[in-house]
Amino acid sequence: HDMRSLAHYFAQYQRVSMHWHNTMPGVMLDVPYAALVSDTEATLHRVLEHCALSMEDACLHPEMNTAPVATPSSTQVREPIHARGLGGWQPYEKFLRPLRQALGELQGATR
Repeated sequence: HDMRSLAHYFAQYQRVSMHWHNTMPGVMLDVPYAALVSDTEATLHRVLEHCALSMEDACLHPEMNTAPVATPSSTQVREPIHARGLGGWQPYEKFLRPLRQALGELQGATR
């Protein structure tokens, strides 16, 4: 995909997400990744409460789960929760400028 296509699809995701937030308020919960990795316990409590589930210690330690994982990200699933991904985009900032510009243009057009 080129940057404009990515911006277009992200705008569509936002549009559909907003539709469901407006149509069924409170049903969908948005969880920022930064909140999950920086304040894991509080964020998980909020997510589990939203899903009417109880907190378990295992939720804080996904790396201890021994169940089989059949996805390409199986090694990541076995890692403790970490914040290494935060800011990972920064080395690519100059390459992402067209995407940021396209997103800004799309947001300006929808206001």
